[in-house]
Amino acid sequence: NWRKVRANSVLQLAEKNNMITIDNQIVSLTDKGLEFTEKALDYIVTNKDEKIEDMKDDFFLFRG
Repeated sequence: NWRKVRANSVLQLAEKNNMITIDNQIVSLTDKGLEFTEKALDYIVTNKDEKIEDMKDDFFLFRG
């Protein structure tokens, strides 16, 4: 439910932090982005606080 401005902001942050690449309007995860996504999904699925400790700096990028 993100508005276009919010979505663009997140994409720009992700690209700036080498988590994605954008080529011909196609967004792809980099190795760093894939690693972050896997950790984020693992945290969401298990909801274990210790899994988020190493990710706090990366999650900070996407806080509104």
